[in-house]
Amino acid sequence: MSESVSAFISKNSIRKFVCGAKARAERAAVKTVAGLMLASAFTACSPSESKSETNDGKPTTAYAITENGDTICSYLAVTKDKASFDRLQGLVNNATKSKTGCLVLKAISEKGTVLTVDTAKSTTVGFFNPASNSITLNERFGDDVLQSCLIHEGKHSVQNTALKLLPNYMYDFASNTIVSRAKEADAVATQTKFSYEMMQQGDSTAWKDLKQNHAAITRAFETQALRHGVDSKQAMNAAMLKWYDDIPYSSLYDASRLDYHFRIMHSNSGENLKTMFSRTVNADSVITRICALDGVSYAGTDGSVLKSPRTFSITSDMYIQAKRLCSYQASKCGRGDSSVSGMYVVSKNNERLDITYGQSAANLNAKANAVSYQFAARRYTGR
Repeated sequence: MSESVSAFISKNSIRKFVCGAKARAERAAVKTVAGLMLASAFTACSPSESKSETNDGKPTTAYAITENGDTICSYLAVTKDKASFDRLQGLVNNATKSKTGCLVLKAISEKGTVLTVDTAKSTTVGFFNPASNSITLNERFGDDVLQSCLIHEGKHSVQNTALKLLPNYMYDFASNTIVSRAKEADAVATQTKFSYEMMQQGDSTAWKDLKQNHAAITRAFETQALRHGVDSKQAMNAAMLKWYDDIPYSSLYDASRLDYHFRIMHSNSGENLKTMFSRTVNADSVITRICALDGVSYAGTDGSVLKSPRTFSITSDMYIQAKRLCSYQASKCGRGDSSVSGMYVVSKNNERLDITYGQSAANLNAKANAVSYQFAARRYTGR
């Protein structure tokens, strides 16, 4: 198959998105307005995303300092100019008002993640680049947006080495879906907790932005926080699980994963593809290590919650495209990744059904065979 990725995507209705954060315009197009730009779980952003990755400036050491003048930790920063560094320093220092902010900043420090405020694509608020272990915040956006974006992307930095997985192309589509969804859900839950804590400290700018764009998630967190406490596992777990309920939005990530899988299939020989997209992840490890704050799981240890109809469903159009990729891979190497058949059905009106696509197909085949048998029986008996 010699067609380009773009041609394949266009022909098969696979939507393609920029690496890293999703655009607000894209979210609005599906009537899903998310507060902050979310990093891709699969592809590293291109160097053109950030000027700081192509200039000669080396990271310098800066410090996260509280209002009282106490130093929380050091961090690495690439400075485009004094104004951008002063802005970054302000965002970092302001984040120390929050317990969650301090935890994430310390984790960023320990992992040597480099921070910068720089120019990025107009629709990108911020992104974490695992290849360079860096976070870029887009200077074009206001501090109300960048404040919790820093924490969101910081959580992606923490997640980057939490599972110690093989490269993504070694795992099947269902496994990559479980991991990427858990990462996004956890990062949004973390920034929600951070923004709520900031509001409690008298700084409500990040909370207002998040509440406007992630109303259901902020409502779920606040309800449990008032009932069980802001530091409760219930509050974080509620916010994390609520992320899965926005099916149109999660479908944007499904499209990105399909794009990723096809690009790998398209650029590798059949011999290589025989071992690619074949492994599975341990869902227990995912929920224990990803859905955690300060090393403590807030969602339990049973990974089955990540494989339920609520968290492991996929729309029919995404399913059809994944099956096409399965056939495409099979045409190149003799085996295809059919793991999407184990995901749950989403109806046309976005209702999750307690049946997988594989089970649905089996039921349809059984009904078709039954009809054929009855028809044959009537012909034989003359009835």
